[in-house]
Amino acid sequence: MLNPPKIKGLSDREYELVEQVLDYIPYFFNQPRVLYIGANRDEFLFHQYFRQANKVFREKVVSLMAFPPRVDVMEIDRERCMDIKRLHGDWLNAVLQGDVTEISYVPNLKKYYELIVWAYGPSVVPREQVWAAIYNLELMGGIIVLMTPWGKYQYPDNVDVHPLDKNITEFRPIEFLRRGYAVHCMGERDTRGSNLMAWKVLYREDKEGWI
Repeated sequence: MLNPPKIKGLSDREYELVEQVLDYIPYFFNQPRVLYIGANRDEFLFHQYFRQANKVFREKVVSLMAFPPRVDVMEIDRERCMDIKRLHGDWLNAVLQGDVTEISYVPNLKKYYELIVWAYGPSVVPREQVWAAIYNLELMGGIIVLMTPWGKYQYPDNVDVHPLDKNITEFRPIEFLRRGYAVHCMGERDTRGSNLMAWKVLYREDKEGWI
């Protein structure tokens, strides 16, 4: 198991997710071009590690490129895009407004990313649209990483959920396994705090060449 260094301000929850990612995708932070879908001011997973990837992971995980990863963020809501630009514009490569279900129409989006991360987004998309969206991501990514609650997400009674954040589609591991993804689940099914991580390596480049 890789032990990523602690970063000031990182919650225990996010640290657990970092460990989960690195246990199964040790080259996760070693990708030159990254597309992160669905970040907002309250939840932008791994941004501290992407921001400090070159310095933090040089000795801890894998040898990194000479430059930190170039991260593009795509978010559907204009106001949230503005928040991300204000909070992270000093290090992000680009903040793009666009809908993942219509990704081919998003302006300024690159045609290829070594890593595409869609974190806690598949579950907010209607089931009849989600798999088509994931297929389109596979056409433009070398490594696809998806994160979603494992099964049903139980909201507290006193929480008023923003429509963009409401989980409406439930997932089980078998749905991803049937589509060629590897899967690891954390926590317990149908409980808050669970995490279903599915990933597919379509191709990647390392010192030995294309894999």
